[in-house]
Amino acid sequence: MADNNEILKRIRILTDASNLDERYGVWDSIADANANIPIGVRKPGLTLGIYSDINTVEEYWYNEGISDSDLVLKADLTTTESVTDSGALMDSEITNLQEVKDFDSSDYATKEQGELADSSVQNVGDETIGGVKTFSSSPIIPAPTTDLQAATKKYVDDNGAISVDSVANVATDTILGRISAGSGESEELTPTQVRGLINVEANADITDTENVRSSGALMDDEVANLGQVKAFDSSDYANAVETTNALNDRVKSVTVSEPNGSDKVVNIVSLTQAEYDAGTPVADTFYIIT
Repeated sequence: MADNNEILKRIRILTDASNLDERYGVWDSIADANANIPIGVRKPGLTLGIYSDINTVEEYWYNEGISDSDLVLKADLTTTESVTDSGALMDSEITNLQEVKDFDSSDYATKEQGELADSSVQNVGDETIGGVKTFSSSPIIPAPTTDLQAATKKYVDDNGAISVDSVANVATDTILGRISAGSGESEELTPTQVRGLINVEANADITDTENVRSSGALMDDEVANLGQVKAFDSSDYANAVETTNALNDRVKSVTVSEPNGSDKVVNIVSLTQAEYDAGTPVADTFYIIT
């Protein structure tokens, strides 16, 4: 198939190691190419032209080695099948193709940031957090609904009335109160401070003589006829009405000789000194001051 000029060209190519690309050929067949290309000048990627028919040349190359069997047809590496077969990731294999094309690393966390985020407190979900956490600003929390939830100062101020049962850690022999001026927190008061607040002397006996006397009680040593007072029986005495009636009866039963023109006692009236002083005495009335 090749003329003498072609033969001479091939000889020149084979003996000129300075330009390996001239070994391209064109060769009559794969066997012809392998027979004329020494092992010593072969290399992976060396491309040769070989006639597939009298008018058509196809390119072959030593693909993965330099043995005769490594000389294979040089396929179109840009076809979909060739690119897929080479292991490339194809557009059709990517679910979110546009997101991949628009990927910007600044939109995502780095590996270190991701690890830090995994160990950070999240803004949703339940977590158990160890250690002491110090806040530079007070966190805002909702009103508590269970026993172990935190409460804000306002919630405590509005709802935290403390009962006696809630007071704890009070020292022995102390009472909670306040002796400092103005309103403020409760203070633990000593017995002496408590007595000062209620004006009671130390070891006071409210039943002793002076305490009873100062309270306004009538004492035995103030009563002149103590025995008579203690033995008093109202049945032994007439009351004011009975006394008035008895006197009236007495006056009526007694005939008194008196000069003509003198006043006679017609009435007997019992009244207090104040009532007597407030009125005008009547000449024929006998007054008993009670």
